[in-house]
Amino acid sequence: MQIIVIGDPHGTFNTGKLDSVNSNIDLALCTGDIMGVHPSLRKFQLENRGNISNLTNQGYKWNEALEILMGKEKLSELCKAEEKNWLNVLKIFSERLPLTLLVSGNVDGLELLNEALRNLDNVMLLDGIAHIVNDYAFIGIGDYFNPRFSKMEIDEFERRILEVMAENSGRKRIILSHYPPYGILDKVGNKNTGSHF
Repeated sequence: MQIIVIGDPHGTFNTGKLDSVNSNIDLALCTGDIMGVHPSLRKFQLENRGNISNLTNQGYKWNEALEILMGKEKLSELCKAEEKNWLNVLKIFSERLPLTLLVSGNVDGLELLNEALRNLDNVMLLDGIAHIVNDYAFIGIGDYFNPRFSKMEIDEFERRILEVMAENSGRKRIILSHYPPYGILDKVGNKNTGSHF
């Protein structure tokens, strides 16, 4: 089985390399961050990280915190400006690859992503589920420990992953994750940022 792995396209995808290997690919795996972040929104998030964190600690979801701080209209405007780019990435996956399994990343809006995937063939979101290809169980761990999720949501997601792992114990299991394992290629500056899961 020939597999291509695609990481963090952030709304852009160069098809040049895909052209040279496309006929041999059986499966594509994408580690999330399909969506791009408008430069103005990225700058706002970096400049307001503390305020966003304070609001998420109070129980607001990430997007709700952004709406409070930025205003719903402005946030919507910036998201719409990027939408055509990431939709095009998904369209390329759907039209050019036999099957793409993907997980969400920390910049992906799950509702928008799920809505877009309903209209596309050959692209499947694996967050918290498994998909069987031959004798392999591909198990998706997307953006499960982002500050936009509550502790209860994270605990439930981890419980679900362990359940899916157990359900597929007789198969060869391949985990597709947005985050690398802790201590393995996970340095940002001098800090390990990988998953302990």
